[in-house]
Parts: sequence; C-alpha cells; structure tokens
Amino acid sequence: MATFYGPPVIVVSGSTLPWSIVEFIYSSSAFPERDVRVQADASGNYGATVPLSAGINVIEVIAYHGSSSRQQRQFLQVNYAGSQEELALTISDPPDGSTVSDRVLTVTGYTAPDAEVVVSGLIPAPPDPTGLWTASLLLQPGVNTIRVVASRGDEVTEAVIAVTYQPEP
Repeated sequence: MATFYGPPVIVVSGSTLPWSIVEFIYSSSAFPERDVRVQADASGNYGATVPLSAGINVIEVIAYHGSSSRQQRQFLQVNYAGSQEELALTISDPPDGSTVSDRVLTVTGYTAPDAEVVVSGLIPAPPDPTGLWTASLLLQPGVNTIRVVASRGDEVTEAVIAVTYQPEP
C-alpha cells in the first residue's frame, strides 16, 4: 500500500482496450462510495482524478468494453497522510481596506487542501482540492473586520482584513 502526501487527490491512469469504459469506485472515511466513469482513448489510455481523505482509501478500477460482457477489475489501496507543506492561509478577495456597496460579501482565498477553514468564527469554508475556499457573509454598515482561521491537526493560522460596507444612497 502506497502512502501519499500533498493535495488530497490522486490521478489513476492505465491502459485497456481502445474505447473501453473505465469506472473508478472509491470510498474512504470522508467519502461514501462514489464513482467516476471515463472512456479510454483510441490507444486504450485512460485516467481520472480521485479525491482522497486522511487514512486508508480503497479504489476499485473496472474496465469493460461495450462489445463484451467481460470485465477487468483491480483494487488499489492508498494511505493519504496529509500535506507536508506548512499551513498557509491567504485572503485573495476582497483586498484589505476595500469599500463595498453590497451587503453580501464573498470572501475567497487559499490554504492547504486538507485544512479546515472558518470565516468570522461561524462560517465553514472547506477548501477544494487546489486549496481554494469561499464564504459569503453579511456586512454591517461601516468597517467590518473579517477573521479567517485555517487549522490542520495542531497547526492553526489566521488572516484578518477590514472591509467597509457603505450602502448606496
């Protein structure tokens, strides 16, 4: 069983008969059983990105060709050990010190894909496999301090911006 670090995804690829259908069935503690289907190309090559969660992940790869009822199956076990990079957190939008006229503000930024992100102490903003997180919140007239906290295990980091909400007259 291989152990992976880094973003919580793995690319599974291989080859089979040309134009075959390849199904990836995966499950882990964080994901109930799900599947992804792709079609092999004219050379029989295929590939798909499969999400991982911490711990052991089981991936079943099934290939079958439309002209045959015969299937080929293979099981992969992958241990995802998380990201080894230092936990970082950025707020990419809006810029610190911005003035906005809409009461609903969408805040976006980046962190480690396996981090937990909470905006203003209440709003969960789970990152996607690239680490992008997004949250929407209501602003009060005047200056609003927006605090974003990212955590992963014992690591915690935060970023703070101030945004002024000035309703249009």
